[in-house]
Amino acid sequence: YDYNGKLWGLRPGWLSNRLNDVSDAQWRNFRGNLPILTVVFGAFTLIAATLRKVYHLKARGMSIVWLLISVIYLVYLHGACIFFILSIASVNYLLVKMFATTKYF
Repeated sequence: YDYNGKLWGLRPGWLSNRLNDVSDAQWRNFRGNLPILTVVFGAFTLIAATLRKVYHLKARGMSIVWLLISVIYLVYLHGACIFFILSIASVNYLLVKMFATTKYF
């Protein structure tokens, strides 16, 4: 079928000739950044595995490694806005801790 003239933004995809929505900005942005995300994920995994093997880290040690690598990556991605992101996450954590024992939370 020729959907190009009938359904704007839909193009034939690579999976079973299903249509792909190329007008969606978020999907287009994700697809465009997928190669770099794959490289970063591979580097993250390689660094974590190397540190675990060299320093014989267990669960607690690895959680610190994951936290540090993640914060470094967030600083790279968001720059000074990292303080805003961390403040939102901290407030959320504190609210959950404060209201975790209440009946309606």
